[in-house]
Formats: sequence, C-alpha cells, structure tokens
Amino acid sequence: DRQLFLREALETPGRTAAVVTPDRLIARRVAAELRRFDIEIDDSGGMPLARTSIGVLARLVATIASDGAGAVNVAALLAHPLTALGLSRSRVEALAPAIEIGVLRAFGRPDGTWASRVAPARELARATHAHPAARRITDDEWLKIEDALARLDGAFAPFAVLESTASLSDRARAHRAALDVVIAGVEGLDEEGASNLFELLDRLAYAEAPPGFDAHNYAALFDRLLSETM
Repeated sequence: DRQLFLREALETPGRTAAVVTPDRLIARRVAAELRRFDIEIDDSGGMPLARTSIGVLARLVATIASDGAGAVNVAALLAHPLTALGLSRSRVEALAPAIEIGVLRAFGRPDGTWASRVAPARELARATHAHPAARRITDDEWLKIEDALARLDGAFAPFAVLESTASLSDRARAHRAALDVVIAGVEGLDEEGASNLFELLDRLAYAEAPPGFDAHNYAALFDRLLSETM
C-alpha cells in the first residue's frame, strides 16, 4: 500500500516521502492511484519511449511500413520535427505545405512511388480549376518537391523489398534503415532517447519470432515495446 503511505506523508506538513523501485509497472500504478486523490508526483524514472519525440517518429515509420505511405501518413511524417530526409528540418518545413497541396491532395495514395507522382501533379496544378496555391508552386519548388519525395521513397525502400514472410529481425533492420534516412540531417536529436530506441531496434534485429510475423504484427509488437521501454 505504497500510495497510502505517500498520501499520509503528504498530508503531514514538512514531511516528504519517496518510493524507490526498479519496477516501472509498480511506479506507474502508484502514480495512477495517487492521481485519484489529485496528487501528482515527480516520477524520476523517465518516460516511456512511446512518449518521446523519436519514439513517436519510429512508431509512425512502422505504421507506414504496415499501412502504406498514404497521403495522411506522409503528411504526418513531414510534419514531425525530427524528419529531415538528409536535407534540413527547415527545408522540409518549407516544402511540406507545397507537397501537401500540390501532390498529396492530388493523389491520396500513389500508384508506385511518390516521386513518380510529381510530374502528373505538376500537370494538374496547371489546370484552370487547380487550387490557387498549387498553381503558385514554382518550377524550382517542383524540383525540390521531387527530390524530397524521392528521398522519402528511398527511406522506405528497405521495407518494400521484404517478402510477406520476412522475419522479425529482417523487419527490425529495415525499420532501423528507414529511420536512419528519415532523421538524417536533423539537429537537436535527444541523444538519450535515440540511444534507447536504437538499442531496442538492435535487440529486435537479433530476436526470433514464429513464422508469419507480418508487417501488422511487427507494428503491434513495436508499439507495445515502445510503451514498456524507458
């Protein structure tokens, strides 16, 4: 009844108390119980990877590998603050609105690669009924859009070559390769969070799983591990 002892201590002026445990599940349960009494505690054990910026991005990469690079997923990827694609974050931020209005809205899901959709999207933008913002995209911007989307396509190429029967370890290696391309060039990466995430992916790269471990199984497992890993 750790939470009762903590509550009693907090109700006594001048007293302090702490729970020391290596078990993160116990720590979360104690914190949750105390919230019932409107008591928020300082959990110094860190946060799950799922709540870190790099964890959110890694989960999105796994989702795209599982559900496909549809327009909504690609827009979310471009909006993430750690997506740089070997360029720079400021460059991706500047291009993202034009990519969305010029390409993603024209093709909700590409037939092939996103880079291959740039030429037909450019033709659509020249039509009289095209969105005014799409019509204002310059020739130079179209070239930069194509380059950025080619980089994005390349990031997910490791997943594209996997067979449906690919192993857990193969999917983890593809995941790491894709994430490396997505964050290439970004500044301000949380070194501790990134280190923990890459360590998790490295462990998965040498893990074993029963046959039939498809992309959806991998995404579900990865999501669960992110929530349990600090």
